[in-house]
Amino acid sequence: MRGNGNEALGYLIVVFFLIWLVVKIAIWSIKIILIVLAIAIGLAIIALIPGLIIWLFIQVFKQMRQQEFERVRAILLPILTILMGISIGFCIQLGFSNIWAIAGIFSSSLPLVSILLYPPINRRRLIRQYRDKEQHLIEP
Repeated sequence: MRGNGNEALGYLIVVFFLIWLVVKIAIWSIKIILIVLAIAIGLAIIALIPGLIIWLFIQVFKQMRQQEFERVRAILLPILTILMGISIGFCIQLGFSNIWAIAGIFSSSLPLVSILLYPPINRRRLIRQYRDKEQHLIEP
């Protein structure tokens, strides 16, 4: 009987050791799965943001082309707007005392303002020139 008790105790120790080993392997497997899942989600987010920006840029370009904007303007307006937003973000992060951040805002906002303001100003100038010349036209 004594041998059977030692044998049963040995089996019990082996079973508990195997259960402990299976639990440890399961915990490590879950950790590895969670790490891989976190990496996959991070990569998806990293890929999603530029993809979303590119998709929005294309949609804005298509909309502007439907409204008969010139091709160069339809490309430059969204790009300059994005650059100005990035420059403002840098300026907020670095502080408005940083000369390079302020230079970034000016270098992206001045072309943007000129692209936005030039067509209406030019149209008014052309209308004014037409009205001035209209006075000198020969009437039947």
